[in-house]
Amino acid sequence: MCSKESLTTLLELIMIFISGNMSAPEFEENYLNAWRNYRDFDSIDEVDENTQKYVDRIFTTLDAYCHNPELRDESDLDDAKLLSEVIKLYNNWQSNNL
Repeated sequence: MCSKESLTTLLELIMIFISGNMSAPEFEENYLNAWRNYRDFDSIDEVDENTQKYVDRIFTTLDAYCHNPELRDESDLDDAKLLSEVIKLYNNWQSNNL
């Protein structure tokens, strides 16, 4: 898969999650796998800076997410907070404000 296809996959996953058609744990697994594929391409520098920041910030937001309530501490994001953060990042990306 080329970088452009990998980027498209990332953006599609975000929209599926935001629309409520994917659970937070599913989003975490699918996005992290797709992000690793995306990251491994040399043509990644062809992506505009705002979009690059967007997909990277989604990745770091997922790093703060813990789907297991028994393992989650007060600094971790739960499902609702993850969704809220992803929506906020999406809106900032759309307004070119990252």
